[in-house]
Amino acid sequence: ILLGNNQFSGSIPEEIQFCKLLQDLSVEANHDLGGIIPAVLGQLTSLVFLNLSTCGFKGPLPASFGNLEKLKFLDVSFNNLDGALPKELGNATSLTTLGLAYNEFDGFIPSEFGSLTNLKELV
Repeated sequence: ILLGNNQFSGSIPEEIQFCKLLQDLSVEANHDLGGIIPAVLGQLTSLVFLNLSTCGFKGPLPASFGNLEKLKFLDVSFNNLDGALPKELGNATSLTTLGLAYNEFDGFIPSEFGSLTNLKELV
């Protein structure tokens, strides 16, 4: 589902969890789309591409993203995310691109990120 560069507002509905075969989800550059990133996105285990950048998301990055073992691209840059990076993200071992820039993350980069051996780009 490619929904980027529109004027969506509100939040990602929890019902997205029923799209079990979804491989690509892109909502980037919807500046009025925000709230907390729903943890149910971590149930979409067929996801390969997830772009949530340049929206108005806040709060922590869901630990459930560690369930996304097929995920190759994750970009959450240019949001208002905060807190510690979840160590569980180290389980998403297919990641080749991880965009975390321009948020308010704190703490340490988890040692579990050492398991991301396919990672080519960390921004």
